[in-house]
Amino acid sequence: MIFSIAILFSWCISHAYLLLPLLAILYSIYARYGTGLSKYPGPFLASITDFYRLGYVCLYQKKLPEVALHEKYGDFVRFGPNLLLISDPRVIKDIYTGPDAMIKSEYYSVADFHVKGVRHSAIFATRDQEWHSKLRRAFGPVFTMSAVASLDTYVHETRDIFIGVLKDKFADKSGAEGRVDLTKWFQYFAFDVLGQLLYGERHGFVETGGDVGDIIKILDILLAYGYFIGHVPWLDYLLHKNPIVVWLEKVGYIDSTFPVIPFAVKHLTSRAQREKKLSAEGEPTGDLLDRMMSLQGRHPEVLTDFEIVNMCAELVFAGSETISATLSALFYHLLKNPQTYRKLQAEVDTALPTPSSHLPFAQAQTLPYLNACLKEIFRLHPASGFGFERVVPPSGKIILGHFIPGGTIVSVNAWVVHRNKEIFGDDAAVWRPERWLEGEAKSREMEKYLFHFGAGMRGCIGRNIALLEILEMVPSLMRTFEMELQDPHKEWTTSNMSVVKPRDCDIRLKKR
Repeated sequence: MIFSIAILFSWCISHAYLLLPLLAILYSIYARYGTGLSKYPGPFLASITDFYRLGYVCLYQKKLPEVALHEKYGDFVRFGPNLLLISDPRVIKDIYTGPDAMIKSEYYSVADFHVKGVRHSAIFATRDQEWHSKLRRAFGPVFTMSAVASLDTYVHETRDIFIGVLKDKFADKSGAEGRVDLTKWFQYFAFDVLGQLLYGERHGFVETGGDVGDIIKILDILLAYGYFIGHVPWLDYLLHKNPIVVWLEKVGYIDSTFPVIPFAVKHLTSRAQREKKLSAEGEPTGDLLDRMMSLQGRHPEVLTDFEIVNMCAELVFAGSETISATLSALFYHLLKNPQTYRKLQAEVDTALPTPSSHLPFAQAQTLPYLNACLKEIFRLHPASGFGFERVVPPSGKIILGHFIPGGTIVSVNAWVVHRNKEIFGDDAAVWRPERWLEGEAKSREMEKYLFHFGAGMRGCIGRNIALLEILEMVPSLMRTFEMELQDPHKEWTTSNMSVVKPRDCDIRLKKR
């Protein structure tokens, strides 16, 4: 028996040049026809290997690959052996909301991390629906609109410092001295304002005018890794999560801690010590960290110190890039379309009599054209460039009359949905804030399909913080400066590595 097995093994080795191509052909046939998705159109190679998908997004990272795919193939596009891209906005309710909302795919597991050899997930990436619900309920009171509105004083300080630095460094200057890299400086602002909101202390990006501790550089690497490797998630187990790397991290030979973690730990530790003498020192500062810690007594099994630090890092990780991209895109489109810039400027000037005036967050939410511009930039330039992947339950699911087999990954991309002409009009691909002011019923219908923050319980928990930062920044910036593009005739570019980051939107500033 052993002799026979040895002969068979020897034969297989000697004929590997025949067996390997045969196995590849058999696998390709199964991948193409064995998952129940063969009827859906899409690139042929994508139907047999996820590596086609990885190569495609690498090649087209400066474009919007999913938009082009749907334009070519229709509402349902097969973009992997087990992946369907769907463009119809009506599927959002079936896939992402309600008690039957589907779980996230392995794409998100790439964002998991190890601490002393133990694997952890943040609230954004966890695939455990029950654990996510517990986290969401526990942290929820911190992120309500009323709670976030009371944080506006923390934003004011960072915003005023930011505007002051722009005045001193760039305003009314000619040549290279007056050139502002909008995306870079908005990223500095986003990091600092999040530090102020979380801990009552800025990270120092704006004052130094640089990348503190290479945090932005490291974040860009992490986002790119997650975006590309997420398309072939098992590669992560050969790279960052292979047993050797995990062991080296566990014993301390490798430190892959995101740089903002020590900052969060330092503040949490000092707050914990201060809590013991709180009655003698007065009330806490009321920043986000204080508020999260104040909820620990209600949810001690969920709101551990570890999970609070994790949430702080998640807010910085996710919020800095997205806020920067949104603000940069907003001002680019305003300046590319001067009539909309002037219209918004007039509304802001009425609300803010002088550049030093302050527009309360609650009042900013009532300015019609400002909020139309905000909705339009969320629609036209959603910060996230990837589709939100979900896994069809084992029993399968009927979606728009199509039976989708259990285990299939389905994905909807906000960039695709937001260009739907039936919902947003024939000019859905262009910047036109006025579409949001053409009747309340029409505006409500369009808003129902905005997908930039996701949908359902897995939607962005920090959305109200994003609104606070943007609505505090935009009016003050417009009231303080006259702005113009460095080269009004030059078209911008973007790069899509998780966040669709604007490039080539340098501006010039004049004090008003």
